[in-house]
Amino acid sequence: SGGPSAVMTGISEALVATAAGIIVAVEAVVLYNIFQSRLARLNVELKLIAEEFVELLREQPAGKLPENVVSVAPPPPQASAGGT
Repeated sequence: SGGPSAVMTGISEALVATAAGIIVAVEAVVLYNIFQSRLARLNVELKLIAEEFVELLREQPAGKLPENVVSVAPPPPQASAGGT
C-alpha cells in the first residue's frame, strides 16, 4: 500500500473539491440575496401602485370612469328604433 502519501493525495483532492463547492455556494447565496431584495422592492412598488389605483377608483362616482381611463367592457345594448 502507498502509506501516508496515498492518504494525503485523497485528502488534498477532497479539500480542493470542498473549496470549489464553497466558492460556488457563496456566489449562489449572494445572487439569491440580490434577487430576493429586487423582488421585495418590486413587491412594495406594485403594492403602492395597486393602493393608488384602488384609491383612484374610490374617488370616482359609481359607474363613471376618469377621462384618461379607457373602458374595455363592451358598450351596453341599445334599444332598437322599431319598438319591438
